[in-house]
Amino acid sequence: MKQILSLLIFCASYSTVLAQPGYLDTNFGDGGTVVVPHLASGLDDRATCVLVQPDQTILVAARSFNGTTWDLALLRFNEDGTTDPSFGNNGAIIHSFGDGNEIASSIALDVQGRILVCGTAYSDVANTTSDIFIARFLANGNLDGSFNDGSGFLIRSVHQTEDGEQGHVVIAQPDGKIMMVGQTGPSLYPEILHERYLEDGTLDSTLEGDGSSLPYTGTSRAHALAGKLDGNGNLLLAGYASLIGSSERKMLLFSINPDGSITNDFGASNGVTLNTAESNTNLAYAIAITPNGNVLLGGVRIGDRSEQMISRYTADGLVDNSFGTDGSVFLNTTTPYSDVVNDILVDSDGKILVAGSFGNAMQGRNWVVSRLNADGSYDLTFNMTGSNVSTTDDGDADCVQLALFSNDKILGAGWARVDGNNHIVLRKYLKDISTSVEPDQVRSLLSAFPNPTDQNIMVTFTLQHEDKIALRLLDAQGRIVQQAISGRSFAEGEHRINVDLEQLPEGLYELDLRGTEHRWTTRIVKN
Repeated sequence: MKQILSLLIFCASYSTVLAQPGYLDTNFGDGGTVVVPHLASGLDDRATCVLVQPDQTILVAARSFNGTTWDLALLRFNEDGTTDPSFGNNGAIIHSFGDGNEIASSIALDVQGRILVCGTAYSDVANTTSDIFIARFLANGNLDGSFNDGSGFLIRSVHQTEDGEQGHVVIAQPDGKIMMVGQTGPSLYPEILHERYLEDGTLDSTLEGDGSSLPYTGTSRAHALAGKLDGNGNLLLAGYASLIGSSERKMLLFSINPDGSITNDFGASNGVTLNTAESNTNLAYAIAITPNGNVLLGGVRIGDRSEQMISRYTADGLVDNSFGTDGSVFLNTTTPYSDVVNDILVDSDGKILVAGSFGNAMQGRNWVVSRLNADGSYDLTFNMTGSNVSTTDDGDADCVQLALFSNDKILGAGWARVDGNNHIVLRKYLKDISTSVEPDQVRSLLSAFPNPTDQNIMVTFTLQHEDKIALRLLDAQGRIVQQAISGRSFAEGEHRINVDLEQLPEGLYELDLRGTEHRWTTRIVKN
């Protein structure tokens, strides 16, 4: 393993702004932005995925150019954007699995707080032979010796073709198993690959007999680039596919049951929906699930130019024609440049957060984060326009993924060209106008006892005024696993609620209490 010797932060300068929704959080980095110094001699580093841990530290997976090939980089930051020196070597590690590129596509936390990273590894410097990699790291940044016979990572080749395998999605299940989605086969005719692994990294034979399946074979070329578990434990996958005999590519959405089979009662045809409403090519790069079970896909429509595209589907997988036009909305349609959606999230208010880039006149890209209302219209309370567009003097930047802090502040991760070279960049945005409650007050306003616990906890909270409260538990991946209170009115003062945790598996959880103006969180450990 190669480790960098030090990681210091220098930050771009931004003007101080009022604490309005969509403005940069000036308590993060310098004026809301962190630009990471180069990690290696190649002077080209780019974040590829990000998550916020339950303790509010930030994990970033990135690719770092060593002068010849890309290596996997993993970094951890504190909530304020400073590096976490307890991780790796002064906040970062760099790892190489072979002679070629290693590019991470997905990052997740398992129930024990270990870090899973999935992506594509090339075994040769020419980058002609690709395989899937999954690596598991301990909380301190070291590879986990209990994974895959002590190595801490696995390299997976299915068809043994030169350019055949790519890893796109990794999901840590609550039972400790690991789900991976990628592609296999030659690049001209790829097939979607779905695999499940036991906690030790061996394939789980309860999935299709050998832990591996090719769930969708309905087209000549298919890619699944994003995935989420729905409330039924089914895996929803998004990407794009070409119809047999056609070169057109269409947004693809389909559902897989826990046993690996297609969910036949989902979608327009045998578990699958292709977005054929648009005559142009349309590709999905991101997926999100709304509180009522609707599914959002984010990506791009490609015609004379490319446009940011968001489509909505019902919980049954059908195009929701009440959303936008024929189920889709398109952003920034007034300029002649190329735009793309890289990621979408739904916040606690049901609003849609969008990350990506807008093309610019310098033949580069501008970093953009937008917030939409549930109907797909711009939320004009967010930065007063619905979008926050960040530019650089060098004219090239891209926001590749979003994550939410427990207070619903928004984190964007990506890269920007600064002084002629690409750097990892983080930006933090305010969700709403700041409140007067400080962190030390929060600890006294929400508590849980006993903690850790093996059965029940007594949750005590103090309201500053009457409010309608929701209380829920989220797992390490941010999924809602229990709704203890849903929109119940409470008077001003102290309240106590008994919450039964007996049916939950062991692990770390986040207790989230929110109302119209109250929002507190605390961590719970289930033994």
